[in-house]
Amino acid sequence: MDTIWSFRAAYEEVRKLKEKQHAFCEKVEAGRWDLLRNESFPEDLQWEALVDVLRGKVKIQNHCYEEVDLDGIVRLSSDFNFSITSFHHAHEAYLVPELLKKTYGHTPVVAMFVTNGRYKRESYRGSEYAPKVLSDNGIEVVMKSDHPVLNSRYLHHEAQQAHYYGLSASLALASITTTPARAAGLDHRIGKVKRGYDAGMLSVLDLPRRR
Repeated sequence: MDTIWSFRAAYEEVRKLKEKQHAFCEKVEAGRWDLLRNESFPEDLQWEALVDVLRGKVKIQNHCYEEVDLDGIVRLSSDFNFSITSFHHAHEAYLVPELLKKTYGHTPVVAMFVTNGRYKRESYRGSEYAPKVLSDNGIEVVMKSDHPVLNSRYLHHEAQQAHYYGLSASLALASITTTPARAAGLDHRIGKVKRGYDAGMLSVLDLPRRR
């Protein structure tokens, strides 16, 4: 509760600063130099990044575990009109898919582990079936390593596990290719086997998910 209060207090300050900047720019666009003679552009280094959040210039990657925290961040995004690109870890996200859909702008991607859970209190309610549950509710999932928690060289193993516990083969593959590329804003150059894209190719006799 105190964390969300701190977030809300910060965003309220940022909202005021953004409005002052907007008012200044309106005077510039109107050519009201007489009103700007003794006025400087409103700025504060402390809030610069968050102003860009409210302007939609930042992809928010939110580290969040429990339902109560997910609810707080979703409410915050709606109250201050900023979108969230991804919730990371989010062990309890599969319990509240409809809540995630209330996030301002669009539903966030959930970047998660499959079997790496129950290692501390806030991760205790994680489930191996979470990727399937989220996917069945129309929410995209991304597999993560949190390197060095899990060795990032074996990220594909997380996708294999997700498929084993019910996520479709195509979405399991997308969870380590196209979906994270799009969530990172880099899908114009990575995430697909396509002409002009950056990619390394490996030809195998069988689908990697079966090995």
